[in-house]
Amino acid sequence: IKKYSLTSDNIIVFLKSSKMKELIKEGNINYLKVIPKLFDREVFLRIQSECVLGMYGDSHCDCEVQKKEFINLLNDRDGIFIHIPQEAQGWGLFYKCKELEIQVNGRNPDGEFIGKMNRDDAQRYLIKNDEFEDKRSYELIFNILKDLKLDKKEYVVYTESEKKINNLISCGLNAIKYSKFIEENITSENASEYLIKILNETHKYSKRIIDSLCDIVKERKYNERTLNTLIDIV
Repeated sequence: IKKYSLTSDNIIVFLKSSKMKELIKEGNINYLKVIPKLFDREVFLRIQSECVLGMYGDSHCDCEVQKKEFINLLNDRDGIFIHIPQEAQGWGLFYKCKELEIQVNGRNPDGEFIGKMNRDDAQRYLIKNDEFEDKRSYELIFNILKDLKLDKKEYVVYTESEKKINNLISCGLNAIKYSKFIEENITSENASEYLIKILNETHKYSKRIIDSLCDIVKERKYNERTLNTLIDIV
């Protein structure tokens, strides 16, 4: 848990394959022998970091939307969905609540108004870091797939994050980015999350996403934390 900045010891791995029925017959089953045969060379993969608030409708991120879209994608494709308890980039749920309180209402944990901040500035205030720190490591993903004898496959990873892809490759996984099916629901509430990823150069977005962000700015529909992030980018 400490090594990989997990916030609990529960990791969930879902495997969906059209070959499942033919490989699993009546009688006893050795799953570790069956699993390596479930997929051809190319496998769709979604790594979902836990987001409890997103699951309950928090509008400040799009991870829940992407989770549902990938699960829907598995209706027509074979793939793997891995849920990892790395809440708030590995800082935990309590930290996330404190961070959002600063982002949304501008109040610190003592209830004092300190001004609304974007994600990175809120972390600097709470953790006293000079730079935003994402504590997540994807070495764990490689180890899981290796234990399942699936580490030699080619993975098409359902993500927008260049950083995640590079991290997986550095861990030894053959991975490429696949964001074609990701539906971008950009609103005035979550615009700052997209902007902060642009500022940190962790994501590369399409022209359509950039145009949507520009429309929010042009129409002045942004909130204070979005404006602060936009100023940082400028």
